[in-house]
Amino acid sequence: MRVFWGSPLYVNSGYRSRAVNAAVGGARNSQHVTGDAVDITAGSPQKNRKLLGLVLQHAEELGFDQIIAEKCDSKGNPRWLHISRSNQPRNQLIFIKS
Repeated sequence: MRVFWGSPLYVNSGYRSRAVNAAVGGARNSQHVTGDAVDITAGSPQKNRKLLGLVLQHAEELGFDQIIAEKCDSKGNPRWLHISRSNQPRNQLIFIKS
């Protein structure tokens, strides 16, 4: 994704132990616990929306299980993107409002 984006991406959360996942309110079955998920930002909600478009444009090359656009504003711009991978990808795209 960094190559397609062409500038830095910031990782908010990657692998989490079960204890850390519970402490941050993560889902019990979170893919962060297995190291298969990352929460990233390009630096602003508007940039994150553009990044989402780029990821979807290259979805086949990148491969993903889920992309969750987290805490979206009224224009659909997410505060961050949760992106996960799986051996059996669901190719799900989910928007969660603030």
